[in-house]
Amino acid sequence: MFDLKFDLSATDSCKGVALMLLLWHHLFANLPAKINIKFSYLVSESAQSANVCIAIFIILSGYGLAQAVKGKKMGVLSFYKKYFARLYLNYWLIAAIFIPIGIVFKDRTLSKVFLEQKYWKFAIQMTGFQDYFYFEGGFNSTWWYMSLILSLYILFPFINDLTRKYGLYFLLFCLLPLFPIGIGLPVVQPWILPFALGVYMADRNSIVRASALLNAAGRLRYGILASLIVTAALVKKYGFHVYRGYCVDWVYGLLIILLTFEIINSSARVRVFLCFLGKHLFNIFLFHTFIYFYYWADYVYFFKHPLVIFIVLLAVSLVVSMMIELLKKHIYFYRLAKSIENISLSGRFETML
Repeated sequence: MFDLKFDLSATDSCKGVALMLLLWHHLFANLPAKINIKFSYLVSESAQSANVCIAIFIILSGYGLAQAVKGKKMGVLSFYKKYFARLYLNYWLIAAIFIPIGIVFKDRTLSKVFLEQKYWKFAIQMTGFQDYFYFEGGFNSTWWYMSLILSLYILFPFINDLTRKYGLYFLLFCLLPLFPIGIGLPVVQPWILPFALGVYMADRNSIVRASALLNAAGRLRYGILASLIVTAALVKKYGFHVYRGYCVDWVYGLLIILLTFEIINSSARVRVFLCFLGKHLFNIFLFHTFIYFYYWADYVYFFKHPLVIFIVLLAVSLVVSMMIELLKKHIYFYRLAKSIENISLSGRFETML
């Protein structure tokens, strides 16, 4: 039994679960047009429900950022510099690898992916904020998430401060954007609550506290959490439909995080496996759609059986991600990120987190 601590390996393990949910959702919820395969009702419905991976990403992002700045003297501008550099350098590297492949070998040129104003739209997509300007997928429709996570990173200093000061009261306030009460916050509206929840849990050590309570139920806790997860999935599908069911995703995602934490605290092998997957989450998020949807759909879906298709995409994505990590070492990627992080921004405009 591990010491109860929701540390980096625990968050990476939860990211590993989120990665598998992401791939399952994308593979079987919306098939590429040229793929003529019918999957079972269970596969299709579970794939639709697996979009809870977004809520898990957001909760873990809020948690990770709050943990990273806890007890440290970091300015707001320094925070933006450090974390935006990490996001953008990864984003632009993946784009620099996969967009030319499409242009040269798959005829996915600017003119094919953007119907008009192609240069302006491409430039906007490379900023990551395209969802505020247009609703075309561009070179990769999955990159809509960049608009969300960049926005939440901008809001983090304020959300972090309000969560620390007002705790549950602020979380209750964050419930409001989930319901149709006239609030209009593009892109981020349904995701402020799960992000603030992650910050709150980091500040109060809530996951460890919840785990300590669950341990009183012994092995029955696995069944309890699994039952609650199924219930949340059913409520998501048949209950509230505000923001396409996102109003329950923060509960749904949190329950999956709690169950994952209980499992990895009982099995070192599962922890190691999920942690390995989680370390590759961001890379795979950025490029997996090129593999299974835009470029090589015929090869991925050739195997027809959903579990085999899923394993093939996961395995190929991991190999590609490891190759990208090797490339990063050769091009001094992390040295560049560190150099940007070390640039001093001290001055009167630098307020502290």
